[in-house]
Amino acid sequence: TQVSVEQENLIYTPNIKLNVYPNPFNPVANITISLSPKEMNRPLNLSVFNVKGELVRELIRDDIIGQPELILYWNGINEQNRSVASGIYFLVLDSGSEVQTKKILLLK
Repeated sequence: TQVSVEQENLIYTPNIKLNVYPNPFNPVANITISLSPKEMNRPLNLSVFNVKGELVRELIRDDIIGQPELILYWNGINEQNRSVASGIYFLVLDSGSEVQTKKILLLK
């Protein structure tokens, strides 16, 4: 199969972008979600997982944002309202059509 030069030069542009700062964080991670117009009206899920792949916290569950940008915060608290240990965590943003993952580090 031959690939044309035009196809080789295509650049993938994500429809959702997930940014976290500061990283490492303590006590709060600032999370910015940027969405394309197509993604603004899709239900989003944003979850925090530990290195074992266990769900730590659901920050957004099936919410439609309806705007191009959302800023939220995670303070290192799990679903049981307890402070989590220092370590590596993964933020997973799922729009149903695209998934973005960011590794974050909590240092206490």
